[in-house]
Amino acid sequence: MFLKDMALDVVMVVAYTVDALAHSHVSDFNSARSILSLLPAAITAALWFFFVCHEVAQFFKSKNGIVEYFTGSIWNAMDFLSLSLILATFAIRAVEWGPDATFKASSVALAFGLPVAYMNLLKYMQGFRVSGELVSMIIGIIRGTVAFTAILAVIVVGFALGFYVLFRQGSGDAFGQTSVGMAMLSGYTLMLGDFDVENYTETGNFLAAVALFVVFMFLVNIVMLNLLIAIMGDIFDQVQESALAQFLYSKSSLILEFEATMSEEDKRNENYFPPWLQVLMPTASVGGADDSWAGKMRDLKREITKANENTKVQLEAAQKAAQKETQAQLEAMQKEAQAAQKEAQAAQKETQAAQKEAQAAQKETQAQLEAVQALMLRILGEKKSEK
Repeated sequence: MFLKDMALDVVMVVAYTVDALAHSHVSDFNSARSILSLLPAAITAALWFFFVCHEVAQFFKSKNGIVEYFTGSIWNAMDFLSLSLILATFAIRAVEWGPDATFKASSVALAFGLPVAYMNLLKYMQGFRVSGELVSMIIGIIRGTVAFTAILAVIVVGFALGFYVLFRQGSGDAFGQTSVGMAMLSGYTLMLGDFDVENYTETGNFLAAVALFVVFMFLVNIVMLNLLIAIMGDIFDQVQESALAQFLYSKSSLILEFEATMSEEDKRNENYFPPWLQVLMPTASVGGADDSWAGKMRDLKREITKANENTKVQLEAAQKAAQKETQAQLEAMQKEAQAAQKEAQAAQKETQAAQKEAQAAQKETQAQLEAVQALMLRILGEKKSEK
């Protein structure tokens, strides 16, 4: 069903293109080949009706409100816009139809309808890995620069109005400054570098115009546009980092979209839903080789991860070596402390032995003194008895 709808959408866009290029005036339908000239429009109308029925069925089966339906997926809004512009093209052409009709109003609808119709084909490119990742990247960059674009638009509009006021006091023709709308367009082209300094002599105040020009070029062309490049580069790295996941999500959304429009009989058809088997695979084998280029950010993260792992191994080795050395030093200090403790204990024992010897000598000396005293007392007693 996906390939069938993709082929039909391509045929509708090609037929819409052929009809747009072949018919710029009502006289193009008045030739002998008028029936053949209506063929592209008929094919476009028939396929337009088919896709309208497809979108209506998808809307009712989604069970979402109108706002949720169109804001939930950008492709629902693109489908609606593309089909609406195709309808507007043929409706306006029918209103313009006349003997000398030139289809100027319907050409405006064609001018917008053709780019939208071709961009809407990108929806089908999401179903293929190579193009799907790029489409997701484009959408991601557009979404990521919305806020910046709004800020840039505010600045450009302000300067464009400033230039318009100055040129209005002069000739008013330089840079196409003939109206406010043309002033906005001139501000946009000035941002892209389309300017001629000599034209500023035609303003009401040359110095004010040059000062405004210098500030505009510095702020917009130097600061803002370089900031835009940096933002887009950062968004590119972010999207590229999850490119596979974004592709699988987009592909799943397509599958759900087509599955929602299937009948119960088709859902039971094994050609559409064959028996499947879940297979567990290593993470490294999903998405290709591990060393494939996947954007600056992922490559940088991979290098940082490798450096962190190497540093971690080196730190662990250094930590183990330091622990071993510290343990050896502690053991050596412990042995020295034990030896010093043994020496102190031995010295203490020697001191105690010396103390015991001194006490014994003191006792012996005391005994001798007592013996001498007793002898002297006996001698004195004997001398007294002799007298």
